[in-house]
Amino acid sequence: VFSSDLKAYKQHVKTNKNRRMNLGTAYMKLKLVFSYLQILAMYGVTYSNTIAWPKLFKIAMSYLEFTTFDLYSIPFAEFIDCHMQATFLQHFVYNVAIFPSLLLFIFVAYEMGIVYRKCKRRIYNDPQDKSNRGSVKFTPDSMVGNAYTLINFTAYILYAGIGTRVFQILKCTKFIIGTGNVAKYLLSADFSVACYDNASYYWYYVSLGIFCFVTYIIGYPAVQMM
Repeated sequence: VFSSDLKAYKQHVKTNKNRRMNLGTAYMKLKLVFSYLQILAMYGVTYSNTIAWPKLFKIAMSYLEFTTFDLYSIPFAEFIDCHMQATFLQHFVYNVAIFPSLLLFIFVAYEMGIVYRKCKRRIYNDPQDKSNRGSVKFTPDSMVGNAYTLINFTAYILYAGIGTRVFQILKCTKFIIGTGNVAKYLLSADFSVACYDNASYYWYYVSLGIFCFVTYIIGYPAVQMM
């Protein structure tokens, strides 16, 4: 009997190990696919002013922007622009706010799981009850592991989109206005925004962009290398 139980236990461990390996392989492939699609989508944004893309190719890249979780991209752009009159600066704030919002959502879900586990154990804390109604299928360690995996995956798939918007907020184009050769700098992504102008609150957005660059664009790869 003992030999049979040990054999069944080893088979169970082997099955779980194979399942985790298959999930890990699928997880890595999904990350690679998202990264590849994001790179293709961002070509049209990054080089929009320097390369004359064919119209069909540009439309295809625009539709791939959904991989950056950008609600302002096609096919949502027309609806958003008509009903919300969104500007590029609002677009930028939305992009950099996605990751903190998802972090908050993951944290709330984690805390709800902890509370659920404690409440269930307290309600069914009866030594005479043999039905295991008070047991749960997850442990605090498994919840921490799942939360870390979800945060890592979220940061990975949002990296390209946020990085593109951060660099866009820092890129300005020089224009010569009038006969006096007066130089004026406008935001390359939105010519209605004047760079280096306090009246347009440009410096507030630049400060936010620099903060995101240090904490996310540099910080995320640095954390992964530790």
